Amino acid sequence: MSLKIRKRLNNFRYLFTGGSNSGKMADGHPVLDALLKRRSCRRFTDEPISDEALSAILEAGRFAPSSVNLQTWAFITFTHEEWQETFGTKIPFNANRAIAVCSYVHRIGRILTEFVTDTLLSHTMAVFNAGLAAMAMTMAAEGLGLSSVMLSDTGKSGLLDIPFLKEKMHLLEGVIPIATIALGYRKTASTGIPPRFQKRDVVFRQKYGPLYREDLDDWYQQMKMGYKLTNLTSTFENKLRYYLSRFNDAEAALQKAVFKKTDHSEINNRGENGNRKK
Repeated sequence: MSLKIRKRLNNFRYLFTGGSNSGKMADGHPVLDALLKRRSCRRFTDEPISDEALSAILEAGRFAPSSVNLQTWAFITFTHEEWQETFGTKIPFNANRAIAVCSYVHRIGRILTEFVTDTLLSHTMAVFNAGLAAMAMTMAAEGLGLSSVMLSDTGKSGLLDIPFLKEKMHLLEGVIPIATIALGYRKTASTGIPPRFQKRDVVFRQKYGPLYREDLDDWYQQMKMGYKLTNLTSTFENKLRYYLSRFNDAEAALQKAVFKKTDHSEINNRGENGNRKK
């Protein structure tokens, strides 16, 4: 057997056997176990999610850590009926509930008027904080026996569709939709594991380490194989080309949203529903 064929077989086998190297540390630790076993779900049942469960998930997001405790996020929730009413389609993958996760640094301008919010630094901080809240909510869902998938493009649900989402969700200036968490009960058991870089590629001690090109090649081969197994009519390369075709317009919309100078006195004169106070 040639080296090339053996490499392909190893990469294929990794898709189904490449688990975590946490060893016994995860044994008996439900939080760590949930973190390592969480998988995105793209097939949900019709079982409804209770209001109590959704409220608990949102509380996990609200109590997530954030830089200087600025809490630069906003969450917009949808039932499947509300999503249909707003967007004219079902929530992707037959999910029962959805949470649009947005960054919102301008809220601070309501009380800290000197706080500079139209900067790349402020935007990066806000997105980082919103990401922490999103992860907290996905893990809360796991703890409640639910599954989730983070949407950035499917169903026009994130950064690639800012103007569309701004109109549909009546977003204030400075509120930037980052992604949508689709929630529900998993219909089929998860199989395999999305390819992960090797530990040596991402974990270093004291200083940044070397680049292992063979690990990148392995990851790319595993991504192509895994994508083909779950998308028989397309390829990973086609998916990448699709994303790249949308990046220019999305970048222009994001820069406009981030760097547009915001009149904080105008924000202060608007109610939480976006209407001018009387």
